[in-house]
Order: sequence, then structure tokens, then C-alpha cells
Amino acid sequence: MVLLALAVNINQTFNAYQTVRENCYTDDTAMTYNRNINQITVALRPTLDPACFALPRGIEAQLMLKNDKVPILSRVLTDFSYANTTEIVFTLAATFDTETFAVLTLFSYSEITQTHIFVFDEQKSALDQCYAVDSTLEVNATSLNLTVTPTGLCSQQ
Repeated sequence: MVLLALAVNINQTFNAYQTVRENCYTDDTAMTYNRNINQITVALRPTLDPACFALPRGIEAQLMLKNDKVPILSRVLTDFSYANTTEIVFTLAATFDTETFAVLTLFSYSEITQTHIFVFDEQKSALDQCYAVDSTLEVNATSLNLTVTPTGLCSQQ
């Protein structure tokens, strides 16, 4: 009988060709969860360390959550700029209740950096954005007819 064991690591691992860039982002880098549109936005706070400017325009961003339902979120950015990219938006496949910790990894074939995120907020809907501006009110002698178009941003309110 032959036993075949295979270990798969879905996290990005450092390789010999990548230069590790440390301290690229401050400790107040934060993430905000918007339950209504099922997104996490990571607000980046760069330290402006000169070595971190080597991060290229084309990178992959992975957000690893301390959560069983949504362990890793990933997206490719083709217009990344270390100094000017202030947020990265991740779309979720599943909802979750709480989060206390996350690790953001930004990497390319040649560069990699990680930052730990301890600031986690939940965004509440801006109720003035629940409906599109093309809503109409028709006034007749005997009735009122209000037509509104929901934006989908307030589904949990």
C-alpha cells in the first residue's frame, strides 16, 4: 500500500527571489467591513520608507483574516502605487460577525511586504444613499405615486 501525503499551503510564501520590504505601513493601517455591500476596505497608511518604493505597480494583495468563514481574500492590483494607493477593497463571498486581527500581504514576483491590522470597524450605511437620485413623486388630484430605485447600499438597515 502506498501512502501519498500532500501538503498545500494557500498562503503566499516568501521565496528566494523576493526581497522582503519591512515597515512599509504604520500600525494604524485599518480595515472597515461594510455588511450591506459585503466588502472590506483596507485603509493603507504608508510609512514612506524609501525601500518600500520598490513595490511595483502590479501586485497581488492577500488579506488573511482570523476567521473560519472567510480565511483569505485576494485581488490583483495593476495600478498600485506605494505612496498613492490609500485603500484596497476586497469583496467577500460570505458574511461574518466579528474580526479582531488580519494580515495584509502585498507581493509580486520580486517584492513582498506584510502588515498586521489590529484596527477593525464596521461601516454603517449612509441612509441618504439608500435610493438613487432619479426617484420621482407624481401628484394627482386623488393620489400620490412615489417611484424609488434602491441602490443596494442599505440592505441591512
